Amino acid sequence: MTILQAPHNNKPLKIKYGDLFYERHPIKTKVIMPNDGLANIIFDELNSHTKDGDVILVAESALSADQDRAIPIEKIHPGWLANTLTKYMTKTDAGIGASDPLTMQVVIDEVGYLRVLLGAFIAGITKPFGIKGMFYRIAGEQARGVDGPADYVIPPYNKQVVRAPKNPGKWALDLQNRFKAKVKIMVMDANDLGINILEPTSNKDEDLGKALAFDNPLGQSDESTPVLWCKRL
Repeated sequence: MTILQAPHNNKPLKIKYGDLFYERHPIKTKVIMPNDGLANIIFDELNSHTKDGDVILVAESALSADQDRAIPIEKIHPGWLANTLTKYMTKTDAGIGASDPLTMQVVIDEVGYLRVLLGAFIAGITKPFGIKGMFYRIAGEQARGVDGPADYVIPPYNKQVVRAPKNPGKWALDLQNRFKAKVKIMVMDANDLGINILEPTSNKDEDLGKALAFDNPLGQSDESTPVLWCKRL
């Protein structure tokens, strides 16, 4: 692992949250593969560097990879429902999401076709009124966390659909309790459109995590920096 001196794309090193200031340092790692032991990798690198009040944010994609939650696209066979619904899904520059039949099929497998149909129905009613995101609000976090294959994604995950991690809140808390310093560890789903903290322990922690990574400082492509160490000054 390598501690970078500043976020990607000239994003600010220092962030103010309330009366506190933090320095944001992306952590570059090897490509995380199944059962690599992401928690141990983070602990071994940062335990001796962190101080009380520091925050460590971990990309959900890295945790999903470590938990073997990625599915090669050749093992996914979209059905009629997946192919039909994706025709009406909004495509964005920040990720494929469920706008791809492969990804939609995995969403259906994760949360069930009834929940997906309900989400699509509500989204269809509310979209003409400018209300966006209802599909994922109904389908839930497991649906929101599914990432589709894309050319900009680091191999081998550019040819895989990655499901949301299991029990990210518990994973983060277990790792947090291992540190000698009183740090906060959170798993985040971030892209250039926004950030979501997975299973935050409190609204205060959620607000802190979002404020520290509001501009997606880990990058959107193949930077291989799945961890953000926010050092409190």
